[in-house]
Amino acid sequence: MVASDGRETSYGVMVAARDLALALGSRVVAIHVVRVTVVRGALVPASDEADLQRMVANQVRDLRLHGIDAVLRVRTRVATPLPRLIAESAVLEGADLIITGTDRGGPILWPFRSRLATALRRLSDRPVLTVPSTSPQGLPTGAG
Repeated sequence: MVASDGRETSYGVMVAARDLALALGSRVVAIHVVRVTVVRGALVPASDEADLQRMVANQVRDLRLHGIDAVLRVRTRVATPLPRLIAESAVLEGADLIITGTDRGGPILWPFRSRLATALRRLSDRPVLTVPSTSPQGLPTGAG
């Protein structure tokens, strides 16, 4: 399972998922979690949510173009913490591995700087692979 928010910084995560799936003949389940807030009793997604979902769908389409069996699962997060929602989704999908990224710190610090990955390691019985965030040009992002 690969967690992607669709942003450019998630490119490295999708490349890692692609490379592993091609090497192992694996299926990729991409999960995108919709961020919502409650306003006057209604669930309101973030203003850029439609764009983010389109970008994740494009990432999954790119995996399919490489011959990978890839699907997108969209979950809505209201009260459940993000790491718990991803960990539960990994169980529901029968995932063997959770791949997530980080956009914090440079190449030495990145494995230790992802709060999401740290929480997933505590919550999930699945291994978690943390990949440094890179742009489509292969350049590290958030290295400051």
